[in-house]
Amino acid sequence: MTEKLHINCVSCGNCQHPRDADNLSLFCMECPPNEAPCLKVCPKKAIEILGGAITLNKSKCDKCGECVKVCPLGILDTIIK
Repeated sequence: MTEKLHINCVSCGNCQHPRDADNLSLFCMECPPNEAPCLKVCPKKAIEILGGAITLNKSKCDKCGECVKVCPLGILDTIIK
Protein backbone atom coordinates (compact mmCIF):
# COMPACT_ATOMS: atom_id res chain seq x y z
CA MET A 1 0.00 0.00 0.00
CA THR A 2 1.21 3.50 -0.80
CA GLU A 3 1.89 5.72 2.19
CA LYS A 4 0.66 9.29 1.76
CA LEU A 5 2.83 12.09 3.04
CA HIS A 6 1.36 15.58 3.19
CA ILE A 7 4.17 18.11 2.88
CA ASN A 8 2.96 21.71 2.51
CA CYS A 9 -0.34 20.14 1.46
CA VAL A 10 -3.74 21.82 1.60
CA SER A 11 -5.43 18.38 1.52
CA CYS A 12 -7.47 19.07 -1.58
CA GLY A 13 -7.28 15.38 -2.55
CA ASN A 14 -6.44 16.21 -6.15
CA CYS A 15 -2.77 15.22 -6.35
CA GLN A 16 -1.53 15.52 -9.89
CA HIS A 17 1.38 13.12 -9.51
CA PRO A 18 1.02 10.96 -6.38
CA ARG A 19 4.20 9.13 -5.35
CA ASP A 20 4.88 6.44 -2.82
CA ALA A 21 6.88 7.29 0.28
CA ASP A 22 10.02 5.48 -0.94
CA ASN A 23 10.35 7.75 -3.95
CA LEU A 24 8.71 10.98 -2.89
CA SER A 25 8.77 13.86 -5.37
CA LEU A 26 9.40 17.31 -4.04
CA PHE A 27 7.92 19.83 -6.41
CA CYS A 28 10.09 22.74 -5.34
CA MET A 29 8.81 26.08 -6.54
CA GLU A 30 11.91 27.90 -5.30
CA CYS A 31 14.82 25.96 -6.79
CA PRO A 32 15.32 25.00 -10.42
CA PRO A 33 16.10 21.25 -10.37
CA ASN A 34 19.63 21.60 -11.79
CA GLU A 35 20.50 24.31 -9.25
CA ALA A 36 18.89 22.81 -6.13
CA PRO A 37 21.36 22.97 -3.23
CA CYS A 38 20.05 19.71 -1.77
CA LEU A 39 20.93 17.87 -4.99
CA LYS A 40 24.49 19.17 -4.83
CA VAL A 41 25.22 18.30 -1.19
CA CYS A 42 23.75 14.81 -0.86
CA PRO A 43 26.69 12.43 -0.29
CA LYS A 44 24.58 9.34 -1.11
CA LYS A 45 23.07 10.83 -4.30
CA ALA A 46 19.63 10.10 -2.83
CA ILE A 47 18.23 13.32 -4.28
CA GLU A 48 17.68 12.99 -8.01
CA ILE A 49 15.84 14.67 -10.85
CA LEU A 50 13.05 12.50 -12.18
CA GLY A 51 10.57 13.81 -14.73
CA GLY A 52 11.63 17.39 -14.03
CA ALA A 53 10.94 17.06 -10.30
CA ILE A 54 13.39 16.93 -7.42
CA THR A 55 12.98 13.44 -5.99
CA LEU A 56 14.18 11.86 -2.76
CA ASN A 57 14.95 8.16 -3.04
CA LYS A 58 14.52 7.05 0.57
CA SER A 59 16.21 3.70 -0.06
CA LYS A 60 19.49 5.58 -0.71
CA CYS A 61 19.05 8.20 2.01
CA ASP A 62 20.98 7.70 5.26
CA LYS A 63 19.33 10.75 6.91
CA CYS A 64 22.63 12.59 7.35
CA GLY A 65 20.78 15.92 7.22
CA GLU A 66 23.09 17.71 4.78
CA CYS A 67 20.14 18.48 2.48
CA VAL A 68 18.11 19.83 5.41
CA LYS A 69 20.86 22.36 6.18
CA VAL A 70 20.75 23.87 2.68
CA CYS A 71 17.04 23.67 1.80
CA PRO A 72 15.82 27.28 1.68
CA LEU A 73 12.18 26.23 2.18
CA GLY A 74 12.61 23.76 5.03
CA ILE A 75 10.72 21.09 3.09
CA LEU A 76 13.30 18.37 3.63
CA ASP A 77 13.25 18.91 7.38
CA THR A 78 9.78 17.37 7.43
CA ILE A 79 10.75 14.38 5.28
CA ILE A 80 14.21 13.47 6.65
CA LYS A 81 13.09 12.23 10.08
